[in-house]
Amino acid sequence: TPIRVMYTEPDNNVLTRDVYVTVANTSLVSVTVANNAAATPPPAHVSLTPGQSEVTLPAGAYPLETGRFFTHTAVEASVDVDEGWGLLRWLQDGVEVSTAPTYNFQVQSNDTTITAEVASYALSLSVSPSAEWGEILATPAPVSGTPGYAPGTEVVLHAASLLPESYILHSWQVDGEEFDGSTTNFGEERTLSINRDTTVIANFKRRLRVDTVSLMGLPLNRSVPVALTGVFPTWMGTSAKKSSKASFSLTAEEAEATYEILIAGVAASFIAPATSSLLPLGTGITSLDEMDMESKNTAYIWSPEILELPADLTEVPVTIRNRTNPLNFFEILLPKE
Repeated sequence: TPIRVMYTEPDNNVLTRDVYVTVANTSLVSVTVANNAAATPPPAHVSLTPGQSEVTLPAGAYPLETGRFFTHTAVEASVDVDEGWGLLRWLQDGVEVSTAPTYNFQVQSNDTTITAEVASYALSLSVSPSAEWGEILATPAPVSGTPGYAPGTEVVLHAASLLPESYILHSWQVDGEEFDGSTTNFGEERTLSINRDTTVIANFKRRLRVDTVSLMGLPLNRSVPVALTGVFPTWMGTSAKKSSKASFSLTAEEAEATYEILIAGVAASFIAPATSSLLPLGTGITSLDEMDMESKNTAYIWSPEILELPADLTEVPVTIRNRTNPLNFFEILLPKE
C-alpha cells in the first residue's frame, strides 16, 4: 500500500514521495451513495472518521491510502445531504445495518462497502373535478431542483375554493384513500408526513343552497309538505347511484342519512314515496349537473308538526346541514312563496 513520506536531503531540500510498503492486516472501506431519483451531481456525500489508518515509522506517522484501515479499527460513517433530500438507511455490502444519522462499525478482515441510501419524494397535488373550482397550497413548498421533500417532512395542505359561493371541499384523496367528513379531524387543512411519492386530490362539490321555500298546503297546526328549491348535491346516494350518470332521486332513507333540515329550529323529515297523487313522488332530490352552476333540484319535506306559520309570515328560517361534511351547511331567512 502507498504511504507518503517526507525526508530532508543533506543539502536541506525537503522531498515528498509515495513509498510502497507492505502493511499487514488492513482492509479497504469504500463509500457510495444510492438515491431513489436521478440527481446530478449526487445529492449526498459520505465521510469516514477517521479517514484512514496511519503507519508509524521512526521518521513519523504516515497515513495509508484513503479508506484503508487496520483490522478492528473503529470507524464512523456520516453523510451530508442536500436540501430536499434525507437519509433513509445505511447498507454494508448491500445489507441494511442502520437507520441512524451516523453508522459506527469496526473494520473486519475483508474489504467492505458502506452505502448511504438517500431519498427525495414528490408530492402531486390536484383538484377534482375542475382546477377552476379550487386550489391546494402546501407549506413548506417543495425544494426547487429536487423531487420535493426529504423523508419525514411534515407538510400542511390547505384546500381553498376559488368559487366559495358555489363549490366547497367535499373530501381529500391520498394515494387513492378517501377522507371525508366521516373521518376524524376532517377540514380544509390536512397534515401529511411525506415518506413516499404521494398523490393528493382535493374533491370539490356543489355547495348546499336553498333559493325558495314553498308551502304546499295550509299548516293549521299540523305537518304539511314543503318544497325547498336550490342545490341539494346527490353524490351521497348509494354506490350504484354515485357511479351512474343516469337520472335518479334519493330515497327518504338516503336523504335522511345525508341531510338535516331545520325549519324555525325544528327538525323536518323527508317525504317518502307518496301514496296520494296530491303529494310529490319521494324526496325530489334528483341528480343535477355538478359542472353547471345554474343546475338546481328540489327537496320535498314534511314541516315539523309543531310548526305554526301565520298567514302574514314573510320569511322562513331554514338551516340545512350535510351530516357527513361539516363544512357544507346553509342558513338563511327566505321569503315564503
